[in-house]
Amino acid sequence: MRRKIKEQISYMEFMNREHNFRHSDYEEEMRIYRHVRDGDLRALEEARRTFCARKQGHLSDDPLTNMKYLFVASMTLVMRFAITGE
Repeated sequence: MRRKIKEQISYMEFMNREHNFRHSDYEEEMRIYRHVRDGDLRALEEARRTFCARKQGHLSDDPLTNMKYLFVASMTLVMRFAITGE
């Protein structure tokens, strides 16, 4: 069972590399959230670039629904960081 899961993960990683698809990494996201927390307006531009890039996740086959889901998830995290920055 574990071997099958590892094989599936390896295959998915391979396909992502082949299609030049990648998610934003943790540090990229945390940098944006730190800007938000600190009230730094650079967060807006970085968030726009990250959100519009081809790095976002796949939550729905419908492109508009996918963007809506990603927006809600991002705004949830942004609000949490903004609240902690008081």
